[in-house]
Formats: sequence, C-alpha cells, structure tokens
Amino acid sequence: MTLALELAGAALLALHWWPTLGSAAPWYGPFHSVSAFNNAGFALWSDSLSGWRGDAVVNGVVTALIIAGRLGFFVLAELGRNRRTGMRLSVHTTTVLSATALLLAAGTVATFALESNNPQTLGGLPFSEQLLGSWFHSVASRTAGFNTLDVPSLTEATLFGTVFLMFVGASPGGTGGGVKTTTFSIAAAALWATLRGHREPTLSARPTSPESTPPSCPSAAASRAACSSSHCCRSWAYGKSWPRP
Repeated sequence: MTLALELAGAALLALHWWPTLGSAAPWYGPFHSVSAFNNAGFALWSDSLSGWRGDAVVNGVVTALIIAGRLGFFVLAELGRNRRTGMRLSVHTTTVLSATALLLAAGTVATFALESNNPQTLGGLPFSEQLLGSWFHSVASRTAGFNTLDVPSLTEATLFGTVFLMFVGASPGGTGGGVKTTTFSIAAAALWATLRGHREPTLSARPTSPESTPPSCPSAAASRAACSSSHCCRSWAYGKSWPRP
C-alpha cells in the first residue's frame, strides 16, 4: 500500500511538473512524493513549496500523501478491508478519522481567519489561493514540515495554533510525531464527560476504559484549554508580540 501511494503521487507530480521542470521532473516527483507520505518535509526548493502555493494539483497531491501517511497503517489497512467486506469500522479508525477531519477543518478556518488580512502571508492573494494556502498550512502543521506560507511572518495567534497542531501530530502507526490524535480525542472526551457530569467518556458512542483516562486528565485538559484559548485570543485581539530571539 505504501509503495502504491508513493508511486501514484510520484507519477502525478512528475507529469504535472514536466512542462516546467523538464527532465528534472522524474526526479522531483518521486522525491517529494516519498517526503510527503513520510511526513519528512524535505523539499528541493529553498522556500519549500511556496512557489506552488496557488497550484491546486501540487497542493492536492502533497496534502493527500501527508494525510494518508499520517492516518497510520492500521487505519489504511482497515479502510482497505472495509471497502471489500463492508464491515463496521473499529473505534480506533472512527476516532482517528473524526479527529483528523476536525483538526484539518479547524486549522484551515483559523488560518484563513487570522491570516487573510496579513499582507505578508495571505493578504492580497486571490481568494482561491488564500483557501489553498490555509488548507496546506493546516495539513502541514501537524509534523509534515512543508510550507507554502512564510512562517516567520505569521501572526502570533496563528503560530500558537500551529504549535497546538504540531503537539497533537499524527495518529498511532502513522509517519508523523506528536502525542497522537487518539490521545487528544480521549482527553477531549474526558473533559466533555466531566463537564456534562458523566463518569465514563465515550468515543464513537462507546465507553472508554477507565485506565485510558486518569482522574487528573479532565482538569488538566480544561486548564490547558482555558490558558491556551485566552492567550491566543489576547494575541489576536491586541496584536501583542512574544519575545523572539
């Protein structure tokens, strides 16, 4: 499966880059395909993929490979079996897919909202390019390493959100780092259950085991969420800058 996905990505990128890169395209395609699937973030341009920020094909292929690698081999294998047998997906797979979709959507919306008026990143770009830039940044932030926006020029609030996405990272068995989407989901479910007065958190309408949610988890998650949210809002509203080296 890994080889098939990387070969498909390599072929699409090489064919797309052939008119621009010529004989170098067959080398650039496989390199960036493998780098994307493995969430390595290596690019053969000094500005990463910033030169292709408005290219829908490059953005689509690279982000698809990043997401596929990040989902984890357990999820990819189960999705393949599910297509053949129609069996119900496991709690692990549904949790990974739900958390991935939520983080991607939230990251895209937040990046667009925070950067659309920033002249050094998305400000002044066509609407379609702003959407592509927001989408790519949301995908790549979770340990992929590529960028199409100038990271040092991002607003403080966007950088804070980027750190959070990097902290969550990929899924178990995936090619990225972080604390994993399942850990994030369990902590969020524990916090939600505590707020609602329920004793057992649930994921995909199924209760989680007590061992996976220590008693301190909900309070720690709540305090971290409150501090993080307030600091992010303050940075966005008042434009305060954090000390930088």
